[in-house]
Amino acid sequence: MNEECFTLRFEDGFIHGILHKPYHFFDSGEQKIIVFLHGWAGYRVGPHDMLVKLARKLALAGYHCLRFDFRGKGFSYSRNSSLSNITMLSDLEMVLEYVEKKILIKRITLLGICSGAKLALYYGKTGTKSIENIIEISSTLLKNQNSTKLKIENVKANWKEYYSKLFYKETWEKIFSGTISYSQILENVFGSLNKLNRSVQKRNKMPVEIINRKGINEPFANLKGNVLSIHGEKDPETKFVIPQIIELINKYGLNVETHIINGANHSFYSLTWEQELFNIITNWLNKKS
Repeated sequence: MNEECFTLRFEDGFIHGILHKPYHFFDSGEQKIIVFLHGWAGYRVGPHDMLVKLARKLALAGYHCLRFDFRGKGFSYSRNSSLSNITMLSDLEMVLEYVEKKILIKRITLLGICSGAKLALYYGKTGTKSIENIIEISSTLLKNQNSTKLKIENVKANWKEYYSKLFYKETWEKIFSGTISYSQILENVFGSLNKLNRSVQKRNKMPVEIINRKGINEPFANLKGNVLSIHGEKDPETKFVIPQIIELINKYGLNVETHIINGANHSFYSLTWEQELFNIITNWLNKKS
Protein backbone atom coordinates (compact mmCIF):
# COMPACT_ATOMS: atom_id res chain seq x y z
CA MET A 1 0.00 0.00 0.00
CA ASN A 2 1.24 3.47 -0.93
CA GLU A 3 0.05 6.71 0.65
CA GLU A 4 0.49 10.04 -1.08
CA CYS A 5 -0.69 13.59 -0.49
CA PHE A 6 -2.64 15.61 -3.03
CA THR A 7 -3.82 19.21 -3.17
CA LEU A 8 -6.59 20.69 -5.30
CA ARG A 9 -6.05 24.44 -5.75
CA PHE A 10 -8.73 27.03 -6.51
CA GLU A 11 -8.95 30.82 -6.63
CA ASP A 12 -10.22 31.07 -3.06
CA GLY A 13 -8.27 28.27 -1.43
CA PHE A 14 -7.38 24.61 -1.68
CA ILE A 15 -8.39 21.10 -0.64
CA HIS A 16 -5.76 18.84 0.90
CA GLY A 17 -6.02 15.07 1.23
CA ILE A 18 -4.39 11.63 1.30
CA LEU A 19 -4.75 8.89 -1.32
CA HIS A 20 -4.17 5.29 -0.24
CA LYS A 21 -3.19 3.09 -3.21
CA PRO A 22 -3.47 -0.70 -2.94
CA TYR A 23 -0.68 -2.97 -4.16
CA HIS A 24 -3.18 -5.31 -5.81
CA PHE A 25 -6.59 -4.95 -7.41
CA PHE A 26 -9.59 -7.20 -7.60
CA ASP A 27 -9.62 -10.38 -9.68
CA SER A 28 -11.79 -8.63 -12.24
CA GLY A 29 -9.05 -6.05 -12.73
CA GLU A 30 -11.49 -3.25 -11.89
CA GLN A 31 -10.31 -0.42 -9.69
CA LYS A 32 -12.61 0.80 -6.93
CA ILE A 33 -12.28 3.81 -4.66
CA ILE A 34 -13.82 4.78 -1.35
CA VAL A 35 -14.10 8.51 -0.70
CA PHE A 36 -14.20 9.36 3.01
CA LEU A 37 -16.27 12.30 4.32
CA HIS A 38 -15.41 13.49 7.82
CA GLY A 39 -17.84 15.05 10.29
CA TRP A 40 -18.58 18.67 11.09
CA ALA A 41 -16.32 18.89 14.12
CA GLY A 42 -13.47 16.75 12.78
CA TYR A 43 -11.16 16.44 9.81
CA ARG A 44 -9.86 13.68 7.56
CA VAL A 45 -8.46 11.40 10.30
CA GLY A 46 -11.85 10.99 12.01
CA PRO A 47 -12.40 10.39 15.73
CA HIS A 48 -9.42 8.64 17.38
CA ASP A 49 -7.81 8.26 13.90
CA MET A 50 -10.58 5.81 12.99
CA LEU A 51 -10.77 6.83 9.32
CA VAL A 52 -7.00 6.44 8.89
CA LYS A 53 -7.06 2.90 10.24
CA LEU A 54 -10.11 1.97 8.19
CA ALA A 55 -8.64 3.40 4.97
CA ARG A 56 -5.43 1.43 5.44
CA LYS A 57 -7.37 -1.75 6.15
CA LEU A 58 -9.48 -1.32 3.01
CA ALA A 59 -6.45 -0.41 0.89
CA LEU A 60 -4.86 -3.72 1.89
CA ALA A 61 -8.06 -5.38 0.68
CA GLY A 62 -7.66 -3.83 -2.79
CA TYR A 63 -9.55 -0.52 -2.59
CA HIS A 64 -8.17 2.90 -3.35
CA CYS A 65 -9.14 5.14 -0.43
CA LEU A 66 -9.24 8.92 -0.48
CA ARG A 67 -9.48 11.03 2.67
CA PHE A 68 -9.66 14.81 2.41
CA ASP A 69 -10.34 17.85 4.56
CA PHE A 70 -13.31 20.01 3.68
CA ARG A 71 -12.20 23.61 3.23
CA GLY A 72 -12.10 25.33 6.59
CA LYS A 73 -11.04 22.12 8.36
CA GLY A 74 -7.73 20.35 8.84
CA PHE A 75 -5.15 21.34 6.23
CA SER A 76 -7.68 22.65 3.68
CA TYR A 77 -8.33 26.36 3.40
CA SER A 78 -10.87 28.79 2.01
CA ARG A 79 -10.23 32.53 1.88
CA ASN A 80 -13.80 33.63 1.20
CA SER A 81 -16.05 31.34 3.23
CA SER A 82 -16.30 29.18 6.33
CA LEU A 83 -17.48 25.58 6.51
CA SER A 84 -21.14 25.08 5.62
CA ASN A 85 -23.38 22.49 4.02
CA ILE A 86 -23.00 24.34 0.73
CA THR A 87 -19.19 24.46 0.82
CA MET A 88 -19.01 20.78 1.85
CA LEU A 89 -21.20 19.83 -1.12
CA SER A 90 -19.06 21.92 -3.47
CA ASP A 91 -15.86 20.35 -2.12
CA LEU A 92 -17.24 16.84 -2.55
CA GLU A 93 -18.18 17.51 -6.17
CA MET A 94 -14.68 18.85 -6.92
CA VAL A 95 -13.07 15.82 -5.28
CA LEU A 96 -15.26 13.43 -7.29
CA GLU A 97 -14.27 15.30 -10.46
CA TYR A 98 -10.62 14.78 -9.48
CA VAL A 99 -11.22 11.07 -8.88
CA GLU A 100 -12.76 10.59 -12.32
CA LYS A 101 -10.35 12.72 -14.36
CA LYS A 102 -7.02 12.34 -12.55
CA ILE A 103 -7.19 9.05 -10.67
CA LEU A 104 -9.31 7.58 -13.47
CA ILE A 105 -11.63 5.47 -11.31
CA LYS A 106 -15.34 5.30 -12.03
CA ARG A 107 -16.56 2.88 -9.32
CA ILE A 108 -16.96 5.17 -6.31
CA THR A 109 -18.26 4.40 -2.81
CA LEU A 110 -18.96 7.26 -0.42
CA LEU A 111 -18.21 6.62 3.25
CA GLY A 112 -19.23 9.35 5.67
CA ILE A 113 -19.39 9.82 9.41
CA CYS A 114 -21.70 12.20 11.31
CA SER A 115 -22.53 15.19 9.07
CA GLY A 116 -20.30 13.60 6.42
CA ALA A 117 -22.67 10.61 6.41
CA LYS A 118 -25.64 12.91 5.96
CA LEU A 119 -23.84 14.59 3.05
CA ALA A 120 -23.13 11.18 1.47
CA LEU A 121 -26.84 10.32 1.59
CA TYR A 122 -27.76 13.71 0.19
CA TYR A 123 -25.28 13.39 -2.66
CA GLY A 124 -26.50 9.88 -3.40
CA LYS A 125 -29.99 11.32 -3.76
CA THR A 126 -29.20 14.42 -5.83
CA GLY A 127 -25.61 14.16 -7.10
CA THR A 128 -24.60 14.14 -10.76
CA LYS A 129 -21.74 11.61 -10.45
CA SER A 130 -22.39 7.88 -10.50
CA ILE A 131 -22.02 6.40 -7.01
CA GLU A 132 -21.76 2.65 -6.49
CA ASN A 133 -22.57 2.39 -2.77
CA ILE A 134 -22.98 4.55 0.32
CA ILE A 135 -21.73 3.71 3.81
CA GLU A 136 -23.14 6.04 6.44
CA ILE A 137 -21.82 6.00 10.00
CA SER A 138 -23.64 7.91 12.76
CA SER A 139 -25.49 10.26 10.41
CA THR A 140 -27.17 13.23 12.02
CA LEU A 141 -30.93 13.71 11.67
CA LEU A 142 -32.24 13.95 8.11
CA LYS A 143 -35.37 15.81 9.23
CA ASN A 144 -35.88 18.35 11.99
CA GLN A 145 -39.26 17.30 13.30
CA ASN A 146 -37.68 15.03 15.89
CA SER A 147 -35.31 17.65 17.28
CA THR A 148 -37.47 18.25 20.36
CA LYS A 149 -37.46 14.56 21.24
CA LEU A 150 -33.72 14.44 20.67
CA LYS A 151 -33.15 17.35 23.06
CA ILE A 152 -35.25 15.59 25.71
CA GLU A 153 -33.12 12.44 25.31
CA ASN A 154 -29.93 14.47 25.60
CA VAL A 155 -31.21 16.25 28.71
CA LYS A 156 -32.07 12.91 30.32
CA ALA A 157 -28.65 11.48 29.49
CA ASN A 158 -26.77 14.51 30.84
CA TRP A 159 -28.84 14.81 34.00
CA LYS A 160 -28.43 11.08 34.64
CA GLU A 161 -24.66 11.44 34.36
CA TYR A 162 -24.43 14.47 36.67
CA TYR A 163 -27.00 13.09 39.10
CA SER A 164 -25.11 9.81 39.47
CA LYS A 165 -21.89 11.71 40.22
CA LEU A 166 -23.53 13.34 43.25
CA PHE A 167 -23.41 9.98 45.00
CA TYR A 168 -19.66 9.60 44.58
CA LYS A 169 -17.73 9.99 47.83
CA GLU A 170 -15.12 12.08 46.00
CA THR A 171 -17.81 14.53 44.84
CA TRP A 172 -19.04 15.28 48.37
CA GLU A 173 -15.48 15.64 49.63
CA LYS A 174 -14.78 18.25 46.95
CA ILE A 175 -18.02 20.14 47.68
CA PHE A 176 -17.46 20.37 51.44
CA SER A 177 -13.78 21.20 51.06
CA GLY A 178 -14.66 24.07 48.73
CA THR A 179 -12.79 22.54 45.78
CA ILE A 180 -15.95 22.75 43.68
CA SER A 181 -19.18 24.65 44.18
CA TYR A 182 -22.88 24.03 43.52
CA SER A 183 -22.94 27.01 41.19
CA GLN A 184 -20.11 25.50 39.14
CA ILE A 185 -21.98 22.21 38.84
CA LEU A 186 -25.13 23.96 37.62
CA GLU A 187 -23.10 26.05 35.19
CA ASN A 188 -21.46 22.92 33.79
CA VAL A 189 -24.80 21.14 33.39
CA PHE A 190 -26.74 23.94 31.72
CA GLY A 191 -23.73 25.21 29.78
CA SER A 192 -23.15 21.78 28.28
CA LEU A 193 -26.82 21.35 27.40
CA ASN A 194 -27.08 24.77 25.76
CA LYS A 195 -23.91 24.13 23.75
CA LEU A 196 -25.19 20.70 22.72
CA ASN A 197 -28.56 22.02 21.60
CA ARG A 198 -26.97 24.83 19.57
CA SER A 199 -24.66 22.32 17.90
CA VAL A 200 -27.54 19.98 17.01
CA GLN A 201 -29.59 22.83 15.57
CA LYS A 202 -26.68 24.15 13.50
CA ARG A 203 -25.58 20.89 11.91
CA ASN A 204 -29.16 19.75 11.19
CA LYS A 205 -30.09 22.98 9.43
CA MET A 206 -30.07 22.38 5.68
CA PRO A 207 -29.86 25.63 3.69
CA VAL A 208 -32.59 26.38 1.17
CA GLU A 209 -29.92 26.58 -1.56
CA ILE A 210 -29.18 22.88 -1.05
CA ILE A 211 -32.77 21.72 -0.71
CA ASN A 212 -33.80 23.52 -3.90
CA ARG A 213 -30.89 22.64 -6.17
CA LYS A 214 -31.91 22.92 -9.81
CA GLY A 215 -31.24 20.51 -12.65
CA ILE A 216 -31.56 17.41 -10.46
CA ASN A 217 -32.52 14.08 -12.00
CA GLU A 218 -34.84 11.60 -10.34
CA PRO A 219 -33.85 11.03 -6.69
CA PHE A 220 -31.06 8.43 -6.37
CA ALA A 221 -30.89 8.10 -10.16
CA ASN A 222 -27.07 7.93 -9.98
CA LEU A 223 -26.80 5.54 -7.02
CA LYS A 224 -26.12 2.14 -8.59
CA GLY A 225 -25.87 0.03 -5.46
CA ASN A 226 -27.20 0.12 -1.92
CA VAL A 227 -26.72 1.75 1.47
CA LEU A 228 -25.04 0.46 4.63
CA SER A 229 -26.10 2.23 7.85
CA ILE A 230 -24.16 1.79 11.12
CA HIS A 231 -24.92 3.47 14.45
CA GLY A 232 -24.01 3.14 18.10
CA GLU A 233 -26.68 2.00 20.55
CA LYS A 234 -25.85 4.79 23.01
CA ASP A 235 -25.86 7.57 20.42
CA PRO A 236 -29.02 9.57 21.35
CA GLU A 237 -29.77 10.22 17.68
CA THR A 238 -29.79 6.53 16.70
CA LYS A 239 -33.42 5.81 17.59
CA PHE A 240 -34.56 8.76 15.48
CA VAL A 241 -32.25 8.76 12.48
CA ILE A 242 -32.34 5.07 11.51
CA PRO A 243 -36.12 5.10 10.82
CA GLN A 244 -35.60 8.27 8.77
CA ILE A 245 -32.90 6.60 6.66
CA ILE A 246 -34.95 3.44 6.14
CA GLU A 247 -37.96 5.51 5.11
CA LEU A 248 -35.88 7.58 2.68
CA ILE A 249 -34.10 4.65 1.01
CA ASN A 250 -37.12 2.35 0.79
CA LYS A 251 -39.22 5.16 -0.66
CA TYR A 252 -37.14 5.01 -3.84
CA GLY A 253 -37.00 1.22 -4.12
CA LEU A 254 -33.43 0.82 -2.83
CA ASN A 255 -32.10 -1.41 -0.09
CA VAL A 256 -30.48 -0.37 3.17
CA GLU A 257 -28.73 -2.70 5.61
CA THR A 258 -28.70 -1.36 9.17
CA HIS A 259 -26.50 -2.28 12.12
CA ILE A 260 -26.59 -1.03 15.71
CA ILE A 261 -23.44 -1.75 17.69
CA ASN A 262 -24.34 -2.60 21.28
CA GLY A 263 -23.05 -0.14 23.88
CA ALA A 264 -21.30 2.05 21.30
CA ASN A 265 -21.49 5.84 21.34
CA HIS A 266 -21.59 8.29 18.44
CA SER A 267 -17.85 8.04 17.70
CA PHE A 268 -17.18 4.39 18.71
CA TYR A 269 -14.60 5.23 21.38
CA SER A 270 -13.60 1.64 22.13
CA LEU A 271 -11.31 -0.77 20.32
CA THR A 272 -14.06 -3.39 20.54
CA TRP A 273 -16.68 -1.10 18.97
CA GLU A 274 -14.20 0.10 16.36
CA GLN A 275 -13.27 -3.44 15.37
CA GLU A 276 -16.92 -4.45 15.08
CA LEU A 277 -17.53 -1.39 12.89
CA PHE A 278 -14.61 -2.33 10.62
CA ASN A 279 -15.79 -5.94 10.35
CA ILE A 280 -19.30 -4.89 9.36
CA ILE A 281 -17.96 -2.62 6.63
CA THR A 282 -15.44 -5.09 5.18
CA ASN A 283 -17.93 -7.96 5.19
CA TRP A 284 -20.57 -5.80 3.49
CA LEU A 285 -18.11 -4.61 0.83
CA ASN A 286 -16.96 -8.19 0.20
CA LYS A 287 -20.56 -9.16 -0.57
CA LYS A 288 -20.80 -6.28 -3.05
CA SER A 289 -17.51 -7.04 -4.85
